[in-house]
Amino acid sequence: MVNTSAYRPNLDLRVLPVEKEADKRPATATEVQAALGAIAAVELATAFARAHHQLYLVGGSVRDARLGRRHEDLDLSTDATPDQTLALVQPVATAV
Repeated sequence: MVNTSAYRPNLDLRVLPVEKEADKRPATATEVQAALGAIAAVELATAFARAHHQLYLVGGSVRDARLGRRHEDLDLSTDATPDQTLALVQPVATAV
């Protein structure tokens, strides 16, 4: 049996540059929410990878990332069944 507790998937994550890096103003609520969303996305990707499932970023968030736009939400698709998805998402959702 493979020990998946130490498994770290090779995630190819790219962060879009902030418009003005030298901007030292406090983060807005939207920016904080986006950062939490990114953390949740990494946690979800890790949970799905540990369970040997695929998790894909799809839809408008992909388009927006390609165009350098900010996005408000993430659209995800997976090969996990609905019951498997709920079991994997619930611990991450309660932690965020």
